[in-house]
Amino acid sequence: MPIKKLIDLGYIEREVPFGESAKNTKRSLYKISDEFLNFYHRFIVPERSLIGLDRKDVVRKYIEDNYADYAGKEWEKLCRRAVSGNTLFGVTWNAASRWWGTVARDKQIELDVVAESIDKKSILIGECKWTRQENAGKLLENLMSRAKEFPYLKKHQVYYALFLRHEPVDGMKDYVVLPEDVIDDFSLYNS
Repeated sequence: MPIKKLIDLGYIEREVPFGESAKNTKRSLYKISDEFLNFYHRFIVPERSLIGLDRKDVVRKYIEDNYADYAGKEWEKLCRRAVSGNTLFGVTWNAASRWWGTVARDKQIELDVVAESIDKKSILIGECKWTRQENAGKLLENLMSRAKEFPYLKKHQVYYALFLRHEPVDGMKDYVVLPEDVIDDFSLYNS
């Protein structure tokens, strides 16, 4: 089946980096859009033979060992959806996306969440982590360092957000967005 048809049916999604025109760019990634189909193809299809041999413990261990990576990618998608069209830090944001690319000195960087404000004066740059025991200060420092090389910062006020699974171990509250905030449509940050 042609990829266009799969996209039209909603099975596959095309991801384009922030700032690129979807109509004109060749820089795209194609991914399974449905979380359940994604789970099936990520965990069940590769282990069909073991499932057929009734090796439940081996398959369960494989899923448990790799589930955090899968959940992390789904968390990133959820955070981008939550930012899109919502107000965070008192600013209303356009559709959020990811950005990846080569910057100075052939260095590759990736930013998990990037969104421009509706008034085009501000830009949000976020990092998503679905892990435990995160140090928000170090994460923020790393994010700011990577963001310095982001080519779309000109003339924007920059906001940073850390989308974390748990409260950070260093107790930092500024910049931190937790799952309950995402679920509540950023109710804590609407001002």
